[in-house]
Amino acid sequence: MAHKIQIKRGNKADLPVLNDGEMGLCVDTQEVFVGSNGTNIPVGVQTEIVNNLTETVTGKALDATQGKVLNDLVSTMMIKFTNVTVLTTAFVSDTTYTEFPFKVDIACNGVTVDYIPEIYFDVADAIGGNYAPVALSGTNKVTIYAVEVPTANLTIPTIKCTKAVN
Repeated sequence: MAHKIQIKRGNKADLPVLNDGEMGLCVDTQEVFVGSNGTNIPVGVQTEIVNNLTETVTGKALDATQGKVLNDLVSTMMIKFTNVTVLTTAFVSDTTYTEFPFKVDIACNGVTVDYIPEIYFDVADAIGGNYAPVALSGTNKVTIYAVEVPTANLTIPTIKCTKAVN
């Protein structure tokens, strides 16, 4: 034996307070409500989505396409390398900075001259005075400078390259 379930329906302005668990359909707005403790609770409410990539509306969600565009943009603006090992044999003489007569080009895939490199040495290397407080970027590389060639291979915990020019 089949049972028929009916849902109250009508225009939103005419919707009464629904009983607990009772459903109501507003035929003019296509909204669905369920009664709960003397209140009509909207079901399946959609959040207004605006193009927050070009608008200045606050409190509104990005849609999936906008989120992907934003994620792709952000991910191309910063490239991070961790635990980079630099061999002592890779250091060469250089005259770019007279106080730091040695340099090494570190392979950093995806980096271009448009990126600003930040080198995060471990504490001993950071305060030791051997490495210049400046680094340069180039095609797939970051260059650091040193007072002298280190006595052991260098491990750089983090190299962060941020795109400066679009």
